Amino acid sequence: WFLVVLALVSALLFIRTEIRNTNPIINFGLFKNRTFLITTTSLIFQMFSFAIGINILPFFLENALGLSPAGAGAIFSVSAFALFIGSVPGGALFDRIGIKPIGITTLTIMTICFVMLSNLSISSSLVSIFATLLIFGMFEGAFQSATSAAQLASVPKGNISTAGALFVVGIMLPITLGLGIGGTVFSTRLEYHSINLGPGPLAVSAAYQEIALLGAFFAILSLVTYLFLKPEKQ
Repeated sequence: WFLVVLALVSALLFIRTEIRNTNPIINFGLFKNRTFLITTTSLIFQMFSFAIGINILPFFLENALGLSPAGAGAIFSVSAFALFIGSVPGGALFDRIGIKPIGITTLTIMTICFVMLSNLSISSSLVSIFATLLIFGMFEGAFQSATSAAQLASVPKGNISTAGALFVVGIMLPITLGLGIGGTVFSTRLEYHSINLGPGPLAVSAAYQEIALLGAFFAILSLVTYLFLKPEKQ
């Protein structure tokens, strides 16, 4: 708790310094732009959902389905490969139809994927998990590339580098925090289910189902954020 308080105080001091600085590292004035504010907020929520719901999945693959670390890693890597594939058309689609329809569509699909993951059990097939991760990764890639394009298009040219830095922060910070939150919730719920179901695959499966629902919750928050978006003329 001391470290949590220290982190919050440090963050507040950093924001205060940046606001007063004439040449800040992070220009918080960019958040006055509605498009930039909403896309950044949605990105943060979505990366929370990714860090919690997807990155905890290998624990389920190993301890509930009995896969080896190599096997779990191979299945898990599908989402990363699909993200690369899906990122290719994301920017092009943004140029054609704008960010709002892309954001709503991709986040809806990703929320559905989390709901599917929340139904995983010890009898789930690897094919269904593979397919879910493939679909999720492709829409995740399209979401990220289109969001990046929307953020950069919404800011003045002199602030492109700052906007790019904030995009990276919007990915890395929630991933770091999300992993901590997801790991803590998973281990806590696993202990609870181990008491009621006995230690083993059933307890792991029950704990991960709740983690996937938590991922769905943050994905829904990200989706709802996009509903308030009114694209601005640049």
